[in-house]
Amino acid sequence: MKLKIVKIKTLQPVVRCFGGEVLKKLQYWTLFTLSSINNILWRSNIINDLIINYLAYQILLGLTFLYSNKLIVNANAETVVDKHNGYDLITSDS
Repeated sequence: MKLKIVKIKTLQPVVRCFGGEVLKKLQYWTLFTLSSINNILWRSNIINDLIINYLAYQILLGLTFLYSNKLIVNANAETVVDKHNGYDLITSDS
């Protein structure tokens, strides 16, 4: 499925954490959802997110995604678990 990309009317600045310098202004966003490999066991809420073309990975899931989907991250156990049904996004499809 191809994502529908929408141009933002007001550019959104990307600001350096220390110093507040504007590094770039983002101009596109999209709606997307993620699901388990079989598309049955788990599906995320629809997320409205900015598009950044210069990331080290194709997609980075931030705090907004984790919060809106009620996901619990346990770095020691290397799990990301859905609070409601216990589905682990890291190990359940492997």
